[in-house]
Amino acid sequence: MGGTQPETRMLIAITGHANGIGAAITDAASEKGHTIIGFDLETGDDINDTDSIIEQAKIADVFINNAYAPGAQLLLLQKLFSLWHDDPSKTIINMGSKAKYFPVGQNALTEYTLQKRMLSEEFQRCQFYSNKKCRLININPGFVDTAMTESMNIKKLTPEAIADAVTWALEMPQDVEIGELSIWTREQ
Repeated sequence: MGGTQPETRMLIAITGHANGIGAAITDAASEKGHTIIGFDLETGDDINDTDSIIEQAKIADVFINNAYAPGAQLLLLQKLFSLWHDDPSKTIINMGSKAKYFPVGQNALTEYTLQKRMLSEEFQRCQFYSNKKCRLININPGFVDTAMTESMNIKKLTPEAIADAVTWALEMPQDVEIGELSIWTREQ
């Protein structure tokens, strides 16, 4: 797809890098020559320890707020945005979800839906109601073939499809705002 910027190596921090979508993003970004700082329970990181993650991630060029932990994604977005707000060289990619559109109380995903709605509302506040200089991208995948959805008998996206979308967004020139990118299969 046209419009990509010249190859630039970036330092990318990502939560949940050891499995699922995060692992696919890590692999895709590494293949493009980017350096990864990963945070995952499997590697001894507690996603709920947002201060520690922010302290380690603040040196990165890009932060991918991927791992789901109730409340932690929202705090990570708020804290990092307050640090990077005025830096036009920084990018925050927020991994939302199609679930933010689901009716509350009518399915087993109520808590997840509420968390993703709050995350989306905070993203919109940061994107549209602040005089920010950093780049913000919100990606809302539908159901993806991960451990979280293995019991669901529906058509799912591959983690690699989401990783392709993330790397595509990262390749856009820094002054191009992607804003919201929602991706799911037609059957979802």
